[in-house]
Amino acid sequence: GYEYDDDAESAAVVALGEVQQGRTLFPFDDVDFVRFSLDEARMVAVTTSMAHGAEMTLYDDSANELQRGWYIAGMLDAGAYVLSVAAPPGQR
Repeated sequence: GYEYDDDAESAAVVALGEVQQGRTLFPFDDVDFVRFSLDEARMVAVTTSMAHGAEMTLYDDSANELQRGWYIAGMLDAGAYVLSVAAPPGQR
């Protein structure tokens, strides 16, 4: 892709509530990663502005898959998390 965030190790760090703008999923098989941390347990919801939704996968800091879908939401414990974002399968 255009950004240097194509794997969990190079994931961009984002703050809660921060809107990510100017990110691209190009070429079509591009997968981008972001990383965020929680100081305490809290409800988290993640969406994208892609017209048909993105395929997102949420991982804990040990790379265990926690959720997958076009919308990620739920109560998360304190800790570090990684989120991958890809174009929907029909658009890759």
